Amino acid sequence: MRRRVSADDFRQVDALVQERYEQDTWWVCDEYGIRGDEIAATYSPPYLFAPDSPRATGEEHLHWTEYRPLKETPDLFLKLAALHQKPNFKEAALAFSYKYGVPGGNSDKGGLGKPYRMSLPEFQKEAEQAWTILKMYEAVLNQDWQAAKSLLSKHAWQPDESLYADKELASIYLQSSLTAAAIMVNTTVKALCKPTIRFTESVYTPTPDPAGVKRAWQFANLLGAAYLQMYWLMTSGDDVARCEYCGQIISLSRPSPEGRKRRKDKRFCDDACRQAQHRSKKKPKVAKLLDRDLTVTQVNTCKHPE
Repeated sequence: MRRRVSADDFRQVDALVQERYEQDTWWVCDEYGIRGDEIAATYSPPYLFAPDSPRATGEEHLHWTEYRPLKETPDLFLKLAALHQKPNFKEAALAFSYKYGVPGGNSDKGGLGKPYRMSLPEFQKEAEQAWTILKMYEAVLNQDWQAAKSLLSKHAWQPDESLYADKELASIYLQSSLTAAAIMVNTTVKALCKPTIRFTESVYTPTPDPAGVKRAWQFANLLGAAYLQMYWLMTSGDDVARCEYCGQIISLSRPSPEGRKRRKDKRFCDDACRQAQHRSKKKPKVAKLLDRDLTVTQVNTCKHPE
C-alpha cells in the first residue's frame, strides 16, 4: 500500500503539540475579491488601517473573525499544497482565502507581509513549493527513489551521480529528498515563526502561579502557521510511528498524563490493520493458484498444489 500524508497525520501530531503549546490566532475577512493580479480582503483588518481598502465603513472590525488556525485547521499545510493541482487556481485560491485568510509573506524571504492581500503569482508559487515538499516527504515514506529523483531534478537539486556507485544512488536520492524538504521547511519556520510566551489567567490571580506562564509559537502570517504544522510533523519521530499496513501515524505519547507511554515498537494502528497486513501477505499464494485455473473451491481446499 502506497503511503500518503493525510489530514489524520496532521491531527495526530497536532494533538501531541496541543499539550505543550498555547495557540496563536489569525484573522479572516468575510469577503475577498480579485483585484488585478492579487486576492484582497474587501475590508481593512481590525488592527491595520488599509487606505486602499475599497470599503471604508468605520466598522471594519465587524467583518473579521479571529480563529486559531493551528488548532482549528491542523492540516493547513496539506490544504495549501492541494491548491497546486487545482485546474482553476484563481478560484481555488479565492475559496481558500474565504475559509482561512490569505497566506501572506514569502517562504524564501520572510517578513510580515500584508495579511489582508496577496499577489496570485506569489500565492501560486507558495502552493507549488508546499506541494513539492509534501511529495518529497512522501517519496521517502514510500522508499520511492525514482519519484525523489524526478522531484529533485525539476528543481535543479539533483546530486552528482558520478560521485556515487550505482548501488548507492537509490539511498542518495532518498536522503537528498528528505534533507531538501526538511531544509525548506526549517528555513520558512525560522523566517516566519518564533517561540514566545503566553500568560494564562492564573498569572493574574491574587496569588500568581508560575505554572500560568506557557510556552507558545507565534507566526508572522498564515503561511508560517502552515509550515509550522509541517515542521511538527517532520520532527515528531520520537512521539509517533507509522502503521506498517496503512501508513497512518500512530501516537506514541501517553494516552493521559498519568498513563504509561506507548511502546515504540508498535507496528499497527489497531487489530484491523494487523489482520489486513497478515491477509495481504497471503495474497501472492492465492493469486498463483488462480493463475493455474483452479476454481474457488479448489483454492480453498488445496493445501499443497503441485
